[in-house]
Amino acid sequence: MKYELNTTLSLRLGVPDEERATPQDVIITVRFEIDTAEAEKSDDVSDCPINYQDIYDLVHKYSDKEFHLLESLHRSISLDLEASFDLVKIWNVEICKKPWNNGSVKIF
Repeated sequence: MKYELNTTLSLRLGVPDEERATPQDVIITVRFEIDTAEAEKSDDVSDCPINYQDIYDLVHKYSDKEFHLLESLHRSISLDLEASFDLVKIWNVEICKKPWNNGSVKIF
């Protein structure tokens, strides 16, 4: 089964001190694939190999941190996901920041 989890974090992010002075919103998208065949057949949550609330909680623990670079935030979340959920082999993390009124930057 393929999953996509989307959430918004408010955190201090940016190179200049002034940019990090006020928390700003970033959109985090986490995509992954995992075998859920057993849960699909049984319709029993205990057969599901992953709880996406746990992924949401892991991502949101970064809201109280500070980063200079999107790339550092991306790496931290990606490594944390890989270490925490060993049944998932492929993770795709996307982060979107809107530093301008009419534009955004996205890394993945």
